[in-house]
Amino acid sequence: MAEGIAAVAGVTCEVLPVAELADAEAAGWATLDSCDAMIFGSPTYMGSASADMKRFMEMSSQRWMEQRWAMKLAAGFT
Repeated sequence: MAEGIAAVAGVTCEVLPVAELADAEAAGWATLDSCDAMIFGSPTYMGSASADMKRFMEMSSQRWMEQRWAMKLAAGFT
């Protein structure tokens, strides 16, 4: 996906492993706040998302409540 996105003229793509966002002060959070679109992906473990993805989901809840990511294009896959 990243290669395809990066091949579009005028578009940049950053891959941010959720394990690196375990710190609420990690630089990746500012990247997510300022981007126009997000694609979330997670391996499926025992019928559910990975522990790192669940941790990310918990940590992003305040942003959701504040609607910081409202009006962004978003997609997801497992």
